[in-house]
Amino acid sequence: MKRNYVKKIVSLVLCIVMLCSIMAIQTVPVVSAAEAWQDAYAKFLRDTNNRLDSYGDNVRHFFALRDLDGNGIPELIIGYDGRPMIEMYKLFAIYKYDNGKVVKMDRTGNDGGPESAVELFLPVDNSFNGIFYTDFGGGWSFCQYLYVKDGKLVIENMEYSDSQKTTTGKGNIYEQYLLTQKGSPASLEFYDINEANIDKIIYGVKIPENPHYYSTALQEYAKDVDKIAAFLIDLDNDSFDEMVVFVEGKNGNRNNFICDIENGKNIKVEIDNIIIDGQDYVYGYISNTNYLITGSFFDTGDSPGRIMEYKNGKLIEHKLEHIFDVTPQIYYYNGQKISKTQYDEYCKKFGVGNIKLNLGKDIWTKNDIAKILAMTAPPKSITAKPTASKVLVNGKERSFDAYNINDNNYFKLRDLAYVLNGTNKQFEVSWDGKNNAISITTSKKYTAVGGEMKVNTNKENKSATPTTAAVYLNGKKVDFTAYNIDGNNYFKLRDIMKALDVYVGWDGATSTITLDTSKGYVD
Repeated sequence: MKRNYVKKIVSLVLCIVMLCSIMAIQTVPVVSAAEAWQDAYAKFLRDTNNRLDSYGDNVRHFFALRDLDGNGIPELIIGYDGRPMIEMYKLFAIYKYDNGKVVKMDRTGNDGGPESAVELFLPVDNSFNGIFYTDFGGGWSFCQYLYVKDGKLVIENMEYSDSQKTTTGKGNIYEQYLLTQKGSPASLEFYDINEANIDKIIYGVKIPENPHYYSTALQEYAKDVDKIAAFLIDLDNDSFDEMVVFVEGKNGNRNNFICDIENGKNIKVEIDNIIIDGQDYVYGYISNTNYLITGSFFDTGDSPGRIMEYKNGKLIEHKLEHIFDVTPQIYYYNGQKISKTQYDEYCKKFGVGNIKLNLGKDIWTKNDIAKILAMTAPPKSITAKPTASKVLVNGKERSFDAYNINDNNYFKLRDLAYVLNGTNKQFEVSWDGKNNAISITTSKKYTAVGGEMKVNTNKENKSATPTTAAVYLNGKKVDFTAYNIDGNNYFKLRDIMKALDVYVGWDGATSTITLDTSKGYVD
């Protein structure tokens, strides 16, 4: 009896142990092989020590992917233009992903490269995983075929009779060579080693069929540069993000610029004097109030240096200076002496010391490139006509800057919040620039920001594009129809009033819109 009891206890303990083990196994996150090789290749490419020796810093470093063994994980081809005087001459080596590591592949009788080539071609038959490449000076008469066999690289020279008999299990290589030579073979496509191409090629970020201007521009800027970083930031606080781009060329020169869309036109604005990877006493950053700032700390003063404001497609420069090694200390704004209080107010306005984006070394890997590449073009604009109707709010006539689009009236959200403030249907409006989101909170007093109820006296038709900002009502995302006109968001009146349960009336005889907070909304 006692022995059976002990057996039961032991069995129970074993079951508990096994159950805990299973639970533990299930909670361990599993990283797919695809994710693993992508991360490994990306890290390998970012480390400049892994690049092949070159004739100088001005050559093109490149990479390509090709699944040479057909196992679903491509090999990584890294190389550079081998001779500065001959652009098409390439040296390259091939690497593979092997249990978390990136290792150079060997071939029989060789250490794995680098190989030399003028051009690399893909076989016309997609069932062949290898690569044809022509060496310097020989053209097609000196062509080799590179493929993988038993985990190692094999290179067959098409000149030799033995190679002409070689098969790979997919057919005769030499016959494939003749077909490729006679046809119009596709070249193996190479990409400059930079963050944009790592996202696009290694991680497979899909470029949409109708790419956004930012996506197209970024792909162009990524050509022939060693480093590139790009960020989406609403620099001019107009509810639409600008693209801020930093690039470093092969000669070490840096270029910085802003891409924007103003009134339907694509624009590019050069930025100078933004310091990246600079000396210890020089820094650059974008502040929490979206100003671009460069500055320095010296023995003679504490100065944010140049402060650049982006507005209406242009950069406006401000300069603050604090001289602290004199008594009393001196403060300047744009060359004019100011008080410490004024200096502190300017620092608060410009966000001095409050860093949103530090333009240090980490910008080359921490950026919005993948998001930008996948952006689609905004919908085409439509015509917005100034609303000619009279508007009564609780019986009182009010003048709005409103537009009619496809027989629906559109109003500024803050104008509506302003006129309903103090009523039982009042609401607050807030803007989250970081997440490009508008928040509406009902039954809360509206806080005016200035500019409400300003009416445009120029009564002409405008171009309107759908608003990209997300809208949240009491914390819940809602789908309102809205358009951006001259940098301002206009919302369909009936969408807003329905959400607030405010009566909307229409008198066609007098062309009058009525808003009544004492009544509920009626469809």
